[in-house]
Amino acid sequence: MALLRHDRADTEAALDRVRADRYHLLHGVIAGERHSLYPEVLHPVVLPEGAAVLGHPAAQALPQGLRKVTLEQVRRGEALLDLESAGPLEPGDVLLLLGPQREVEAAEAALLAG
Repeated sequence: MALLRHDRADTEAALDRVRADRYHLLHGVIAGERHSLYPEVLHPVVLPEGAAVLGHPAAQALPQGLRKVTLEQVRRGEALLDLESAGPLEPGDVLLLLGPQREVEAAEAALLAG
C-alpha cells in the first residue's frame, strides 16, 4: 500500500465497504467441489455484457439438455426475483444454479457463451 501511496486505513475501509456491499450475493451458497459429500452444488453465475442468455426470459435461460440443473433464483441489484417476474435477463444479473457439479459447469458455460 505504501508503494501505491494509499493510506492503510482508507484502503481497509474501502475493502470493508466492498465486502459489506457484496457479501449478500453469496450468502448461503455452498461452494461445490468435484468430490463433495453433497450430491448437488449451488453456484452463482454473474451475467457479463455479451452473455448468450441476455434478453431471454429467466424461466427459459437454461439449456434443455441439462435436466438435472435448475435455476433457483435471480438477483438483480438488491432485488431477489422469481423466474416469472425477472423478465428478460440483463448484464449484472446473478443466477443461482443448483445441480450436479459437472452439469452446473456445463450450464454456466452455455449461459455465458457469446
